[in-house]
Amino acid sequence: MKITLAGTEYEVRPLTLRQIRDIAASTSAALDEVKDRKSGTKLNWDRQVEVVSTALSRDYPQVTPEFILELEIDYRDIFRANDAILEFSGLLTKEKAPGEAQAEAA
Repeated sequence: MKITLAGTEYEVRPLTLRQIRDIAASTSAALDEVKDRKSGTKLNWDRQVEVVSTALSRDYPQVTPEFILELEIDYRDIFRANDAILEFSGLLTKEKAPGEAQAEAA
């Protein structure tokens, strides 16, 4: 999976169990906030930045939370990256549109 921040594309490999654990521990209380987009709190912003930096840490050690916070980006980019990583890791499931069928496992 790939995410883009400030015009730079980053490859996100499947997360390790440690990364998933760390992300889950830092975001479990905020998942409802993420879904509802109650993004006004500093803590919620920090959690989203932490998700992205944790997911990129193995291949891009320079992408720390401080690095991300200094990027000149559209704030929605961090939301998109955060959501993509949470979905990719299985910690957040995408809402289905009304009437959308559930895919069945083959």
